[in-house]
Amino acid sequence: MDYIIKDGIGSKNTAVNTEKAISLALSSSELSGVSLNLNMTKDHYIVITAGNTLPGFPNIGIQNATLEELKVHNIGTRVSPQQILTLGEFLEYFHQDAKTFILTMEDHKEHNKLFVETVSRIVNQYPNMNLYIKSPVAEIVLYLRELIQFAKVGAILLNENPYFLKQSLDFYSLAKPTLCPYWSKQKSEEGVLLMVENICDEQVAVNTIREVQSFLKKMYMIVNDANTLSTIYPVCQKEIEGIEQKGE
Repeated sequence: MDYIIKDGIGSKNTAVNTEKAISLALSSSELSGVSLNLNMTKDHYIVITAGNTLPGFPNIGIQNATLEELKVHNIGTRVSPQQILTLGEFLEYFHQDAKTFILTMEDHKEHNKLFVETVSRIVNQYPNMNLYIKSPVAEIVLYLRELIQFAKVGAILLNENPYFLKQSLDFYSLAKPTLCPYWSKQKSEEGVLLMVENICDEQVAVNTIREVQSFLKKMYMIVNDANTLSTIYPVCQKEIEGIEQKGE
């Protein structure tokens, strides 16, 4: 099992979803990669951001502003000023890194097709990166399968919806750990890659491992932040060691 952190590693002087936060996460020996969210600006640039508004500026909507308007603002700190990252900038900065990068595409309604086409055109320029792209939106996932050449394409399961399970996808991501029992009943093949999101404490992490232990060899646990990682890591490793010893 591998550990992935959401949005990079932030701190008092480092804002998440910035080049520095991502770099800090990639330098961690406990982490195998980073999970990031994508959004599209008014003038159709793809940017790295966790929500629909500019971090620190709740009145500035990502989809209602141009990239130039967003770049004016400091989303970092006074000590470490940062601009919002475009997808192209992110890939150019980190394309030589061997770790895993997971990109999430949320619903852009009537702009979903353009969203997918723009992301695909950029991502397809980086064939050697370990990229995974996922979405909870069927329209986005199916169109990604048509256009993406090298990255892996998967679906986010928000609930017990069997639709995505009927598709031939590279991986599946459970939006919440409580879906693990459902997943275990529905999917029998151990070769499929599984991701479990929103791991928030050690009990949730341990329960997740126990529910899907047959998938541990091909599983990414996505933790919410660095504090959670430091808490759950030793507990999870101990749990996994116990499972492995029982299997010997």
